[in-house]
Amino acid sequence: MKAEELMIGDKIRITDAETNVQSQKGVCATVRMIEKEGGYWKIIVRPDNCKYDYAIEREEEFEPIPLTPGILEKNGFKPLEEDSYIYEPLNKNNDYSIVIDMLVPFLSYIVKDSMPKSRYGGEIKFVHQLQHKIRECGISKEIIL
Repeated sequence: MKAEELMIGDKIRITDAETNVQSQKGVCATVRMIEKEGGYWKIIVRPDNCKYDYAIEREEEFEPIPLTPGILEKNGFKPLEEDSYIYEPLNKNNDYSIVIDMLVPFLSYIVKDSMPKSRYGGEIKFVHQLQHKIRECGISKEIIL
């Protein structure tokens, strides 16, 4: 996973025990700040089980969180067909739906109800990619793991 793929608010997993977050290895965290300084990335994260922020300075120190049917269902996605899920926001001002096919591999579509033939998509395999799709639709939603 590359640092430039991340946005503030994204969920990632801390992986490297050789860092200042060694007690947090394997823990999910939320990106609180990301910036590039002198050719190097500086990422500030807050582990889900902690009230303090930590700095991550190498891409080897984090990894994406795989997207699963369980995560989709916890976050309001409903089974549409076998191995497909749909998310329709409760906000009636938002006329987007997100459809994810778990077999092709994780192909997603964003469907605008006012223009039924308009669909655009992309691959979603990880939680941070799902977060980006949700933001593209203008939906403000905190992802539950």
